[in-house]
Amino acid sequence: RSNITFSYPIQPSDYAINTAIAPKAPQIAGLQAGDAVSNFRLGVRPSANPGGLPSGVVLNAQTGEFSGTPTASGIYIVWVDATVTRGSRTATIQAPAYVYFNVR
Repeated sequence: RSNITFSYPIQPSDYAINTAIAPKAPQIAGLQAGDAVSNFRLGVRPSANPGGLPSGVVLNAQTGEFSGTPTASGIYIVWVDATVTRGSRTATIQAPAYVYFNVR
């Protein structure tokens, strides 16, 4: 049995408005041959304020990569969930920490 986890690099988290961000991809650990991680999506945590991505920034559902050009300033905090497939089984996994965007 292997635990599959993913997280996002902490830095950079400060972005300039109307300037494309460098793509931010998840770091995935614990995969075995034949495993697949997909269906990345914004998650909800009971103890967290609901958030959303900055306008102009998207989350690629297949790769988990954030990219785009933020068009509104503000602080944005999001959580990410994904689906892992191993053989005929699937499960939801959650990033252990939020992803933070400070757009100025």
